[in-house]
Amino acid sequence: MPISVPFNLATSGNDVSVNFVVDKEFFCAVNLKYFFQSENPADRERVWALVGGMKMSGTAFDERGAPVTVRVSIWKILGEDESLLTEQIVSSPRLSSWGQTLNARLMLIKLEPGRYVIRASTLLGAPQLSKVETQLSVVQAYLGK
Repeated sequence: MPISVPFNLATSGNDVSVNFVVDKEFFCAVNLKYFFQSENPADRERVWALVGGMKMSGTAFDERGAPVTVRVSIWKILGEDESLLTEQIVSSPRLSSWGQTLNARLMLIKLEPGRYVIRASTLLGAPQLSKVETQLSVVQAYLGK
């Protein structure tokens, strides 16, 4: 089920939508995925800093998050109509996982079988992210052990 689409966070007013079908009930995570050159540690550090990854500040951790604001909504498609399930405005999304990409969770929701559309918009863009490949991803949520 993983679905990812490009999502430009560099400027305000960028919109993206993703239609998908759920076959069985599951927890859905909507994330921002930030990409870096995996063979280049300096590029990972550059992207980490741009998206506000955790760092030490004196004796405490500073985790600013990315300097953007995103509106994300999930709609259930009912024939020709759509019904809003949830909408959130996320300011300064913080990293929630990292590995081959850096990921910031925007939303977690339990979905039942059916057809859905997720819409996201940048309300406040960050020009410094213009050289960071970013995607909106919809995946089955990992909820731990």
